[in-house]
Amino acid sequence: MKKTFLVLICIVLQCIHASDKNHDIFVFAMKLYQEKNFETAITEFKRYIFTSQSNPELANKCAEARFWCGMSYYRMKRYLRTVREFELVLSAYPESEIAPNAAFQIGKLYFITYTKNSLGYYYAEEEKDDDYADEEILVINPDDVIQALMYVQRNYPESSFVDDAYFLIGQLYEINKNYSQAREYYEKILDEFPESNKSHEAKRRLNELLFKRL
Repeated sequence: MKKTFLVLICIVLQCIHASDKNHDIFVFAMKLYQEKNFETAITEFKRYIFTSQSNPELANKCAEARFWCGMSYYRMKRYLRTVREFELVLSAYPESEIAPNAAFQIGKLYFITYTKNSLGYYYAEEEKDDDYADEEILVINPDDVIQALMYVQRNYPESSFVDDAYFLIGQLYEINKNYSQAREYYEKILDEFPESNKSHEAKRRLNELLFKRL
C-alpha cells in the first residue's frame, strides 16, 4: 500500500513538472512572437502542441498555440499557411475559447487579400512589415469572403466577432457598390449589437450611404 502511494506521488509530481515545463515553452514562444522572431516562435508553439496535446486539460492552450502559429505566418505574409493553421484550430479544437477568433481571422484575411489584390483597396488594419516578402497570395472572389465571414455567425453566434464579421461584409458590399446589401449588414449590427464597438462606425457608414445611390 505504501509503495503504491509513493508511486502515485511520483506520477503526480512528474505531471506537475511536465505541465510547468510546457507552460515555459508557451511563454517563451509568445516572447519570440512579440520580438518578431516569427520562425522560431512557430517552432516553439508547435513544440508546445506536440508535448501537450495528449492532455485534455491543455486543449485550450494548444488551440492558442496553434492560433499564434497562424498569426506568426500572417505577420510573415505566408497567407495560405496562415489559413491552414486557423483551420486546424477549427478542426482540432472547435469548442476552444479562441476558435471564434480563428474563424474571424480567416474571413478577415480573405477580405484583405480580395480587396487589396482584386480591387486595389488597402485595408487599414493590415499589418505592414517590410522584413518579409509577399508569399502565397490567396486568389478569391467576393462569395468566398462572405462565406468565410458568415462561418463566424453560423458556428459561433454568441461570440464577440459576429459584429466584426457583419461589418466587413458591409464594407465588401459597399466597396463593390452594392449599397443596399451594405446597408442591410450595417443595420444588422445596430439591431443585434447596439452596444458593440462597431455600432458607432456602422451608424457612420449608414449616414454616408444616404448620399450614395442604392
